[in-house]
Amino acid sequence: MPERIRINELARELEVKASFLLETLQKMGLDRKLTYSSSIEVELAEQLRLRLGAEPAPARAPDATSVLAFLPESTVELELEPDTNARLSSLAEEVATFRGKGALEPMAARKLGEYFRLQHIYHSTGIEGNRLSLRETEVVLLEGVELGDRPIADQLEVKDLAAAFRFLEQCAQQNEPLRETDVRELHRLTVGQKPEAQPGAYRHAGVVITGSDLKPPEPLAVPGLMQELVAWVNRPKHLDTFAFAIIAHHKMTAIHPFMDGNGRVARLLLNLILVRSGYPVVNIRREDRPRYYEALTFADVGLYSALISLALDRSLEVFSEMKRVRDETERMKVWADKLGQKEAEVAQRREEREYRIWLSSFETVRLEFQSRAEVLADELDSVEISFKAYPAPDFSKYIQLRDKGRAPQSWFFSLRFHDAHGNTQHFFFRFYRDYYAHPGNRDLVPLQLNWFVNGDEAPVENPAIRLRELWIDKEKGLFVRRLEAGKLVSMAEPSTSRVAEQFFEDVLKACFGIG
Repeated sequence: MPERIRINELARELEVKASFLLETLQKMGLDRKLTYSSSIEVELAEQLRLRLGAEPAPARAPDATSVLAFLPESTVELELEPDTNARLSSLAEEVATFRGKGALEPMAARKLGEYFRLQHIYHSTGIEGNRLSLRETEVVLLEGVELGDRPIADQLEVKDLAAAFRFLEQCAQQNEPLRETDVRELHRLTVGQKPEAQPGAYRHAGVVITGSDLKPPEPLAVPGLMQELVAWVNRPKHLDTFAFAIIAHHKMTAIHPFMDGNGRVARLLLNLILVRSGYPVVNIRREDRPRYYEALTFADVGLYSALISLALDRSLEVFSEMKRVRDETERMKVWADKLGQKEAEVAQRREEREYRIWLSSFETVRLEFQSRAEVLADELDSVEISFKAYPAPDFSKYIQLRDKGRAPQSWFFSLRFHDAHGNTQHFFFRFYRDYYAHPGNRDLVPLQLNWFVNGDEAPVENPAIRLRELWIDKEKGLFVRRLEAGKLVSMAEPSTSRVAEQFFEDVLKACFGIG
């Protein structure tokens, strides 16, 4: 049983608002300053359970004032999920390495910039209900054509956001503190052709937030809250850059300072902070809307892992394109020098074909584990099982894994087991080649089983959990390495379903006494 439990987790368990628990703790005489993401001792949590069993808590919607009371100064304060922390650290290292290699070629950088800008405008307006397709958005922006059969308001909206994105790019080039006037200018441009949205002006009326129970602050409070938010953005912090940008974006959505366009401007602010810090942009997709709104709701009570995880997924898509362009350019130069241009193109196509076969084989493995997890989650009452998939390695990362045996952001999927007693086991599968386990085998890219021990990543060492890693042999198919009778044994495994089945059997028996 864990020694501490977070306020947010306890609130979900008791089906009350986290703000109510904080108020109850104050009434109980607790003089410590707590926030929604703070942890309390299990003994104190038990006292709350007993107290609320006799005094049912009223359900109350969160308000922006309580949300904005938490402006973290360090990553530790966020109490993120272990996998989210690990992914943030890995992205920071990877971005630093990428920037250390210098800028992309000017032509490639310009083309990528145009592509990412179009994607941002299409998806950000789409989240708010814009009905233009990607191709129609491109025609309106790049070709300047007015589409007679499409809503004029939708066309003006994407043009306005394009102007705001260009201003974002200008601001990102300037190494100056963020100003409120910058945020208001982003808004002025975002809704420039919509006078009823009061472009560039803070709202003078009450508003509601679509898809949220959060109550925005009174209009009179908006200027002061925006001043406080901008001051926090500019203050030095021991906060991961990516997490910081996500939190700034969330806090602005909570303030909801404008009559319209708040979501679009908040996503621009997110990307302004990221681009200025050398990170790739984040384009939340229009199909992400349910997941995005749910993650914002979690953030309202201090739980940021879901929102950061979504943003990481989308950032890595953009980053993969940036790396692909650089790696393909460098690789083509090397091959052309060695083989000649035509032979280099043939070699590129051959390796891309091998990559697609490799990835397809591992996606089958991932699907099998996901299917087993979903079946058991429905069948088991005593243990909750959650499955999370991560972005698949792109071709450039596959080459890096094959040649070096490791690469940043190489997680493929994770499984989290949790019971009512607080026993949590968090496993994840990542692509990694152990030199000592596979000496001299340059082409092998195994999928290694790991877990979290006190928040740190480590290979699984529990002898009752037999699986250690899987890999694909080009001729013989799936292989596994297991611990059998105290010895590591490698063997061909014709049944992917049996691999997944044995893993779940071992975990449930060894960690939860089931089976």
